[in-house]
Amino acid sequence: RLDGVVSDPFELVRAEEMLRGYSARWFDEKLKVLAVEAEYDADLTNPESGAASRTFRLGGKIDAIVEDATGRVLNVEHKTSGEDVSAGSFYWRRLKINSQISGYLVGARALGFDPVETLYDVLGKPGQRPATTPLLDEWGMKIVLDGAGARVKTKDGKKHRETGDSALGYVLQTRPETVEEYRVRVREAICKEPDAYFVRGTVVRLQDEEKEASFDTWQTAASIREGRRLGRHPRNPDSCVRYGAPCSMFDVCTGEASVDDPTRYRRVVNMHEELSASKVGLPLLTNSEQGTYRACPRLHHYRYDLGIRAVVDSDNARFGSLCHVGLEQWWLGKKDGADEATCFGRAVAAMALPPPRHDVAPTTRKEVTL
Repeated sequence: RLDGVVSDPFELVRAEEMLRGYSARWFDEKLKVLAVEAEYDADLTNPESGAASRTFRLGGKIDAIVEDATGRVLNVEHKTSGEDVSAGSFYWRRLKINSQISGYLVGARALGFDPVETLYDVLGKPGQRPATTPLLDEWGMKIVLDGAGARVKTKDGKKHRETGDSALGYVLQTRPETVEEYRVRVREAICKEPDAYFVRGTVVRLQDEEKEASFDTWQTAASIREGRRLGRHPRNPDSCVRYGAPCSMFDVCTGEASVDDPTRYRRVVNMHEELSASKVGLPLLTNSEQGTYRACPRLHHYRYDLGIRAVVDSDNARFGSLCHVGLEQWWLGKKDGADEATCFGRAVAAMALPPPRHDVAPTTRKEVTL
């Protein structure tokens, strides 16, 4: 899903089948949708003094805010993951120290809600990839050719061979799988093990846990401010590969590429493209920005000081964004009181559209002290 470009059809089908299974699994859950993509702008407070920061404000978007059958208000956080997301896996244990959950509770309160916990809504990504399928003759038999291109028969000569043999030079003839054949494979995998693909769990934050997370956020903000003051942004080689792919800025850090190359990088006006500007004029500090800084201060500098983005997102980021677009429309449909078919239809239609093009700042060379 490139900037302004429709997704690859196989990628789109994989996302559609995930949303189809998701809708079937969760539509009848008794949840009243209060808000979808709820954008907040809140004070970043010093956890010791309670004073608001004069440098940053907290910003973000909460995927959904709901009320359950007992009247409790919950934040909802959607995630797609290729990890083991089954109950009790390391994925869920790691959430105990996830500061985003605590930060979004602060955001929901700033919007006038009082969530008691977070419903973590995880979609496991199907591992199937487009494959090849054997070519068949008019009788439905697989076709095997020898090095001369002739059809190979079995040893007794009574029928045609249907298996290849590299040692003998016998090659099974194949063709690329069609989009619809791929769809069937993905759907079958999801239907076989739905609990491996759609998992929900509630995450509670006690008062002392929220305070610990607020210290993490405050200290991260202080480190960002100090790095900007000094003009120093160290690299972290341990983060050069994340989510199975090299960092988009790796070639820049090693001197093999330039941020001024328009075929690889673009510059944005709004550092947080998914958000509005802060209402009081202070820069917003989002969970994504904090995570970027903790992973690598140099990457943070490129993204949030200079506004540099890769023209092409990583496969994981692209697919996650595609699914998020569908989930947003599905939940908006729920909020509007639509039936399941309509909710799913809205999700599919939204994912099929090209994403909006981002505002891009003029590319100008800028001297930076690193």
